[in-house]
Amino acid sequence: RASKTAWKGIGLAWAAAVPSVVTRAAVGLQWRVKSLILSALARYFYSRMIADSGNVARVQARVLSMCLRKHRNTVYGREHGFDSIADRQVYRRRVQLVDGEEMQGYIGRMAAGERNVLTADHVFGFAITSGTSGTHKLVPITYHRYRERLACLAALHPLSQHAPNNIDLMKILKFQYSAKEYVSSGGLRCAPMTSFVHLDSSYYSTPAAGFKLGEAEGGVHVHWTFALGSRDIGVMEVPFITALHSAVEYLKSAWVDIVSGIATGSLPQIIPRATREALEATLTPDPRRAHELRAEFELGFDGILKRIWPQLTLISSVYSVNTLPCKTAMMGVAGRGVIFHTPIYGCSEGALGVNLFPGCGDPPRYLLPASLSYLEFLPEHGLAASTPETVFMEDVEIGESYEVVVTNPMAGLYRCRTGDVVVVIDKINQSPVVEFSYRRKLLLSAAGERVSELIINKALSAAVKGVEVGSRAGVRPEESVTIVDYTAVESPMVHTHQQGQTSHDIYGIYCQIQYLTHPPFTPPRISPWTLPQ
Repeated sequence: RASKTAWKGIGLAWAAAVPSVVTRAAVGLQWRVKSLILSALARYFYSRMIADSGNVARVQARVLSMCLRKHRNTVYGREHGFDSIADRQVYRRRVQLVDGEEMQGYIGRMAAGERNVLTADHVFGFAITSGTSGTHKLVPITYHRYRERLACLAALHPLSQHAPNNIDLMKILKFQYSAKEYVSSGGLRCAPMTSFVHLDSSYYSTPAAGFKLGEAEGGVHVHWTFALGSRDIGVMEVPFITALHSAVEYLKSAWVDIVSGIATGSLPQIIPRATREALEATLTPDPRRAHELRAEFELGFDGILKRIWPQLTLISSVYSVNTLPCKTAMMGVAGRGVIFHTPIYGCSEGALGVNLFPGCGDPPRYLLPASLSYLEFLPEHGLAASTPETVFMEDVEIGESYEVVVTNPMAGLYRCRTGDVVVVIDKINQSPVVEFSYRRKLLLSAAGERVSELIINKALSAAVKGVEVGSRAGVRPEESVTIVDYTAVESPMVHTHQQGQTSHDIYGIYCQIQYLTHPPFTPPRISPWTLPQ
């Protein structure tokens, strides 16, 4: 009888284990298949971008011709005679340069439900811009916008050289929150661009319900809870490096509660009840993992991400010259061997460039593919002219700075000034490789000198290298100083808070600094021109 009972118990255990094993195998196979498809697409688009760089003028002319032919019967196309524009020179003469604000009248008509205004494609919504250069604007979203996202898969191909073979089986920690949105008078959805991106929850550590929470509703707590409960995080995706800094600061203040929740399988009351119950149903108590995490957190936050996730390889996040200090601070938190990568140079108006050079130093650099959008370039010295003259992609010069002008009918834009000033650092065949410098409308001028974020960032970087760290009480000489963030203002703003003082043409710069016991890991510079085959 005892023997029969034992065999029955083994049989029941086997019956319970088999579905779990089969499920894990099926999920692993599904991820492998998806990974193979993505790798093939990435290799295809990468090869196509390199091939197109050999004859930029021809490819750009073809992109413009297809655009004008498809959208010639739109309101904007008829007003500017798209059907009679024969080449790029005529297009440049006939269609005037515009800012995004000047297109809002047309976009307002589209938001009210009128069709065929700027694009012949079906518009199903509008992206709300971040408003970094002024007020928030609306940018049309069509299904063809997803084609340019596919083309940007080319950025994954060079990354494959740096990633472990099993990275496709690792989970991704993605910080994304529910954002405010509304419906236009024409019944169309208006929301940030990220809200239109479909999330395949099988890739991410956070269940689908967690992405429906706002940051203030406990969204950041949920992301950390599910990610820390896993040992297999290989990639982190964060919209902006500053958002990663905010998430890490939250982790520093709340790790005790998060670890306790992992041990008990519970979430805080701040999360709406229905969502909390749905999430807790998928959260298995794990006291052993909680014990491991508590031991690591008590050692401090230097290199904490790599310590709790040994397989962490990549942090994908947007950063540029103005957020390099924040990125440097996050490198200390991430630990050795983690690559920080901004895969795409783009905005709500469209994807403009692709980062094919992971691990090549800062700031990030991007290839501007000839087939992605039709681009023109305004030389920096002529930005303030009343009628500035653009140059074509093949005519830009290495070492010169330009404002990017984009024609992207998928976003309803024709010769639109993006406000982004980039410097051409090299070329792949005829396609420019650029670094972002500054926003045209974000310049300080205490005495008419036009100071950009790039200049201030370089000045602060030089200044912090000369700081005598050991002179501060309680700080060991081997510690290093890094700037996490800063704000710079012109002297009139400073003196409004310093009444009675003599006015001077100065800048007030307010810095958040951090003292690191171990300097952040700096990855070796890899030649950006050693491109994968």
